[in-house]
Amino acid sequence: MKFFFLYLLTGFMILFQSYYSMLWTYWGASSTALLSVAFYSSIFIFLSAFIFLFSPRKAAITASISSILASLYYIQAFFSTGTSSPKLELLNKAIAILPIMLCTLIVIHGIAFFFFSDLITERNPKWKSYFPEPIHRNLAYIIVSATALTLTGIVSVFMIYSGVQKKIISETNWTIEEDTFYQEKKVLLSFPNARNYFISVYSNTLSDELIKSNSSTVKVEMTVTLDFGKLRGYHVQKLNDKKPSYYGNYVFYFECGSGYPECEDQYPIQKPWE
Repeated sequence: MKFFFLYLLTGFMILFQSYYSMLWTYWGASSTALLSVAFYSSIFIFLSAFIFLFSPRKAAITASISSILASLYYIQAFFSTGTSSPKLELLNKAIAILPIMLCTLIVIHGIAFFFFSDLITERNPKWKSYFPEPIHRNLAYIIVSATALTLTGIVSVFMIYSGVQKKIISETNWTIEEDTFYQEKKVLLSFPNARNYFISVYSNTLSDELIKSNSSTVKVEMTVTLDFGKLRGYHVQKLNDKKPSYYGNYVFYFECGSGYPECEDQYPIQKPWE
């Protein structure tokens, strides 16, 4: 049964991480083909846990192939993670290396099961537990049913309390800075009630509009997404009653401490939208 739990844990971990990464594409994060491969491979690893109860050899082969495919995304992520915060970079690498280790263990077991199980068990009968026979069918059905009910409950709670969205309308303060990278003036928007959150809009159109206006604020309409009451992110829907695309394609969001440690001391952490 140890490999039942190994497949279940690995599949669930990769499924959750890849699904969560896909959610960030809503805010403009790039999605790669390897991320999609990891997501679908995790489903097969997860299903291998249940196949294992009826046919351990088939489960080992399915999980091994899926683990090889899923680990490609994590290997790429391990070498490409990099932030201005050493602690955050170390955490990202740890998150990437754990699935790689689990996938490697699954692949080694799968190769041994497919090619060398008979030879290994003949020479050392104690290793037979690593290459088990199918368990009793009735017991397998009970395990499958209990696991399915448990996961249904977990997924139901996750679906109810994750991805909750609410609309926020706020007047933001603005400042204008010259920017040479995008060849556009940078308009920095800050929230009076959430000083550690910012929106950067690189747009000559918006900067000229603000300079000509008599207003010291910009009206921002945005969607805030919460997971179990905690802020996941926010997405601007309108700036001064116009869609962000009206002002160009360079709209960015950032928070003190997430790549911008220099503003942590200046603006203490506030969570007004939670």
